[in-house]
Amino acid sequence: MNNITKNCSYAEHEEVNAISYCFECKVNMCKKCENFHSKLCKHHHCYNLDKNISELFIGFCKEENHMEKLEYYCKNHNMLCCGLCITKIKGKNKGQHKDCDICFIEDIKEDKKNKLKANFKQLEELSKTLEETINNLKIVIEKINENKEELKMQIQKIFTKIRNELNEREDELLLEVDKKFEEKFFNENIIKESGKMPNKIKICLEKGEIIEDDWKDENKLSLLINHCINIENNIKEINMINENIKKYNCFDDFKMTFLPEKDNEIKKMIDIIRNFGNIDEIGNFSKIISFSEKQLIFNWIGNNVNDINLLYRMSEDGNSFKTFHDKCDNQYPALFIAKTREGHKFGGYTSIGWNSKSNGYFLDEKSFLFSLNKKSKYEVKEKKKVIGCYSYRGVDFCNDCYFYQSNMTECYSSGDYSFLKGVGRVLADNNKNETFLVEEVEIFKVISN
Repeated sequence: MNNITKNCSYAEHEEVNAISYCFECKVNMCKKCENFHSKLCKHHHCYNLDKNISELFIGFCKEENHMEKLEYYCKNHNMLCCGLCITKIKGKNKGQHKDCDICFIEDIKEDKKNKLKANFKQLEELSKTLEETINNLKIVIEKINENKEELKMQIQKIFTKIRNELNEREDELLLEVDKKFEEKFFNENIIKESGKMPNKIKICLEKGEIIEDDWKDENKLSLLINHCINIENNIKEINMINENIKKYNCFDDFKMTFLPEKDNEIKKMIDIIRNFGNIDEIGNFSKIISFSEKQLIFNWIGNNVNDINLLYRMSEDGNSFKTFHDKCDNQYPALFIAKTREGHKFGGYTSIGWNSKSNGYFLDEKSFLFSLNKKSKYEVKEKKKVIGCYSYRGVDFCNDCYFYQSNMTECYSSGDYSFLKGVGRVLADNNKNETFLVEEVEIFKVISN
């Protein structure tokens, strides 16, 4: 036992190592104390502490400071205990089992002996299947790891595509900036040409003076006229550059901008990116909802809900009301979930279920409708009979949400508003039409602890 000290129990010798232990006196003794003890208590049982301590105390209580023989059996905790464990006074590590069903260990001998044979048989059976179980576990773990890596690759692939699209869009916008500025605003050619203007004017004036002096020389006539043409072309070019400069100068208070430029618009885009994608579990319990949506519904139901068992699935069992009632009548509490063709998911809970032979509406204050798209729960507004039980209808929540016509493919809300005003329209986000074409319907029986 690890809690047994090896120091002598005698206060004056507490720094001295003990060499033996007396069960009757419940003390550790050094060599000097052992000499006195052996003379005074010849019939006491003493054990040498140099031996393996755990072997010495087999059959004795391991509770701290008990050191009593294990003479009793606690039926409540399926464990052996000593007299101090079952004492009626609780405290100082005593009385832990004072309120338990206790018997002598001799009284359970035959029972444990018989159970041992059964346990041996069970262990033999387990040993046969253990290898197969371990191999199956390895396969499951391998599949889980494969799913994990596939999921990572899928995420990387999608985000790589998004990043590529963003990079391409960035390059397109940068090129568009250059193009628009070249078309509309100053460019390098205009600046270079405008820099040449003073020199061109100077050259034109100098040539003009030379021409004035040479007009009388007939031999230079063609040359002089050619100079005049050049001067006219230069004047035309200078005027054009001058007009361009004047035109561009009017844009000194004008600038282009990038949209979206407002912080709230940029924030919206960032929020979309940050909330893009969702990691969720997919189970075979439902073709409509995920594990997280299932947990949300469980929280709405409350009352220690443990699980749900599938009673009816339209895509597998057919869409007739008769099939629905054959599978779901008198199965309660019940949960129904529907998905419209537009992708809206909604449903309801009833603690009393349905019975097609009842022909009427019945009180169910615990019932409620819900929208998974809105993440909203709609409870009964007042004490009113809200669960409809008719053979010619399917799921019926007091006209706020019920399946009618001839099968389970159409859900209707007449606006009776027993749950919340307009609940039917809220369920499917449809403010224009109260009839919802349903893609899938599932009915479950709710299992509670």
